[in-house]
Amino acid sequence: MQTLYRAFRPDTFDKVVGQDNIVHILKNQVQTDTVRHAYLFHGTRGTGKTSCAKILARAVNCLQPKDGNPCNECENCRAILEESTMDVTEMDAASNRRIDDIRDLREKVKYLPGQLKKKVVIIDEAHMITNEGFNALLKTLEEPPAHLLFILATTEMEKIPQTIVSRCQIFTFRRIAAEDIQKNLRYVLEQVNRGAEPEALETIAYAADGAMRDALSSLEQVLSVAEGDITLRDVQTVTGRVSAAQLFALSDAVFAKNAKQALLTVQAVRAAGKESESILADLTEHFRKLILTKVTKDRRLFSGSDEQFSLYTDKSAAPDEELLLAALSHLLDTQNKLRFTDDAHTLLITAVLSLCALAKKKTLEQRIHELEEYVFVRGKPAAAVGTGPVPAKDPDPTDAVGTDPVPAKDPDPTDAVGTGPVPAEDPEPTPAPASDAGGDSITARDWEKILENIKRRSVPTYAYLHEGKWHSFANDRLTIVFPDNYEIHRNAVNKKDSRALIEEETKRLYGAPVDIQFLLDKEREDKKPVADVQDIIDYFGADHVELQ
Repeated sequence: MQTLYRAFRPDTFDKVVGQDNIVHILKNQVQTDTVRHAYLFHGTRGTGKTSCAKILARAVNCLQPKDGNPCNECENCRAILEESTMDVTEMDAASNRRIDDIRDLREKVKYLPGQLKKKVVIIDEAHMITNEGFNALLKTLEEPPAHLLFILATTEMEKIPQTIVSRCQIFTFRRIAAEDIQKNLRYVLEQVNRGAEPEALETIAYAADGAMRDALSSLEQVLSVAEGDITLRDVQTVTGRVSAAQLFALSDAVFAKNAKQALLTVQAVRAAGKESESILADLTEHFRKLILTKVTKDRRLFSGSDEQFSLYTDKSAAPDEELLLAALSHLLDTQNKLRFTDDAHTLLITAVLSLCALAKKKTLEQRIHELEEYVFVRGKPAAAVGTGPVPAKDPDPTDAVGTDPVPAKDPDPTDAVGTGPVPAEDPEPTPAPASDAGGDSITARDWEKILENIKRRSVPTYAYLHEGKWHSFANDRLTIVFPDNYEIHRNAVNKKDSRALIEEETKRLYGAPVDIQFLLDKEREDKKPVADVQDIIDYFGADHVELQ
């Protein structure tokens, strides 16, 4: 019995899935007798390169072509399908790559075809040919006989010399859309009188990553173990994929900083027969989808169903963008380490615990911002915190050092510096009304609001500016500090247009012009301590504070 991908290989251009542009051009060339002497088909595996090469070989030799398609019934088509003609040669370059193999081929193709209209040479995995072999092939491609057609297929076109590429008509085979793969899988199941849950076919289609052959191979494996209609559980059992519910349970535990629950979820997934390598790969893809929907919210960039897109959009709303990005980066680094270890399970456990630590670290940064706001407001004069002028306070007898009231002292003329009357002091200016910032200060939280407003007006400016952190605000001067290795970002926001936008949004929130300075960390003055050590320990907890 033939495998599914061979039994259902397309035998006409019209049956090729997902390559409409290529099929349209090839059919027109066959109909108008303008077929080139050499073609180069390149693209990822399982997208129809070899199938189109076989169909083209029959189409150019067909005695009764139908709209550019081979009839598959005439003498020539049957001879090619049955592989009983010497005029069509299929060669695997992975095993026939030497210069002697190419020389033998060159000797065979120079003679006229014995049965067909054209001799056709199909070279699969063409990038495997040696440089010497390509040089031997070059002469034939430069001056091809009229009866010869070359079709080269490859997944790595960059390895083929430009001298060969320039003499071929190039067709790029794209990954097949998951929806097209699902449609073809349903057709195959109808032909074998089997059914399947929509979620099962959807999982197979998206796991194939655009390769129809991979999808059909997976379907064949599932059919061999499923009893009756194919279920999602059957697919997950055969392919080793982690279910979406398990992935969300794991990420929810990470976002909740619950390391125990995260490890229990990993244990449950492994108990269901999933390998650590597969869990890590699926978890990485899971976080990729989360950050993608968090940042773009664009259905076109999401590889999944509409229902999955909605679910990922909801789940990605709460986590911070920086946390998701850091988690994805850490998972990618962990996958790279798989090549250098035999203990994938320990690596997986370490990765999950690291993700929980990342979530906790982010929370600690937020607490630092809150502490900065708290310390700043507590250290301001009373007039700065209120919303209007502060009334004069009557003297409090308890403020005196002694217990008896101090009698008023008669004025002493000798206390005066001059001999004339002392001029009255200028009255203290009345504080300005409070702005939307909640006072005459700009806190770290206010700075986040300013960043959001800037993001809506200019994404490039925001991209540079958000790398800086609120440092301090005093005397109408706002200080933003960038890490030392972000000097490019600091210089970018100091440019005229960017700075004008930042100052405008700051003034809008504060209610008055603000002097903004952008510093690198090494340029700022060391901050003076503004809180007692015990206050810091009480706020952060002793486990987060180290005394030196």
